Amino acid sequence: MTLFLRASLILLGALALNGCNTGSRHDNKASTSAGASAPSGAVNVLATAPTTSSSSATATSGSGAAATSGAIAAIGSTLGATASGATVAPGAVAATPGSTSVAAGSTPAAGGSTPAAGGSTPAAGGSTPAAGGAATPSTQAQIFGTIPYDPTTGFNGTLYLSGERFAPGSTIYVEVNGVPTKYLPATFHSSETLGVYVNLTVAADYTFTVIAPDGSTSTPLTFTVKDGGVQRLFGLAAPTLHMVYPPTLDTNFTGTLWLHGDDFNPGCMATVTVQGLPPVILPLNWVNDRLAGLSIATPLAGNVTIQVSNPTFQTSQSLTIPVGQATSTGQPLTPQVNIQGQVASPFLGTVHVIGSDIELGAYAEMRVAGTTGPAIPTPLMRVSSNEAWWTLAYPQVGNYEVRVVNPSGGATTWMPFDVQ
Repeated sequence: MTLFLRASLILLGALALNGCNTGSRHDNKASTSAGASAPSGAVNVLATAPTTSSSSATATSGSGAAATSGAIAAIGSTLGATASGATVAPGAVAATPGSTSVAAGSTPAAGGSTPAAGGSTPAAGGSTPAAGGAATPSTQAQIFGTIPYDPTTGFNGTLYLSGERFAPGSTIYVEVNGVPTKYLPATFHSSETLGVYVNLTVAADYTFTVIAPDGSTSTPLTFTVKDGGVQRLFGLAAPTLHMVYPPTLDTNFTGTLWLHGDDFNPGCMATVTVQGLPPVILPLNWVNDRLAGLSIATPLAGNVTIQVSNPTFQTSQSLTIPVGQATSTGQPLTPQVNIQGQVASPFLGTVHVIGSDIELGAYAEMRVAGTTGPAIPTPLMRVSSNEAWWTLAYPQVGNYEVRVVNPSGGATTWMPFDVQ
């Protein structure tokens, strides 16, 4: 009887993440940024959580790179941890000083992450003291959290996992209320960010573990999905527009404006009104029910009003954004940017660059700290005047400096960047 009950629970859990291919995800990390539509070929799986709830849960996943960059990076408060967001395109990867260029999806060179003979073996989530009292840092992949951090039932679209040492080709192992449920393919954006396409319909505790192609596993992450209500579950709630990134614009802005809110449905549109002109309806690059990208240029100073409409004909409230007049000095435009100060080795993928005055054709230069060269240039994947992604391929551990250079000649000062 015990075996029968156990088998029944496992069978029920296996239903917890099943479905059919849907919609589109975003790209633009380059394009990712990375807004995107659900990648074609996304696999959806419906699963009923083995609880007393009569609801059913669906989790879907897909592969493909999309406007992840914006998704992950759009807002410092939400995305300070990441940056979403595009799959590294072949040929877009440049090696750092002293490192060897490696194609996306390849395995780090021997010795990159495996403890050397005679050393200690990293314990799950930590490290084991080596002979002689030294400790070997853990090389196990870590999951720190999700973006957004609080998905509810009805959440639909790309859920981002933030962490470190993720490998290309990884899979997400899912448990619902402690019951093994499903394996979901992950979209690789960088060693610090993975995307998984889901449609959460059951309020339950979900545990995600990243499994690398070599079979190694990450630390597990358990999070609670709360009940979001019937309207949200069936996509019938009216959209809400909370804010945009960047929050202020000037007449030099071109690129992706990220819309943050709730209950955005696939196929949603934006009605844009520029001061003194008739409204224009523009398609949105849908990422998930809380994020969408709007490709826009603002050459005229004044106010721009945006309203989001779902295919259900429900609309959000209007949000007005001021557009200031950009000043021109006749000198090369100097970008003003911030770049995260470190990554964990081995690292492959993109690093988020946010700020202002990033021109088309801008690139990053990287050199060993304290030297005058040589500096290796890498083209940036530009999302907008305020956002871009910088691609790295397995840089060696060490201390470096990086700066951003515009094609007009303006450049930032050198900023510290460490590979640990």
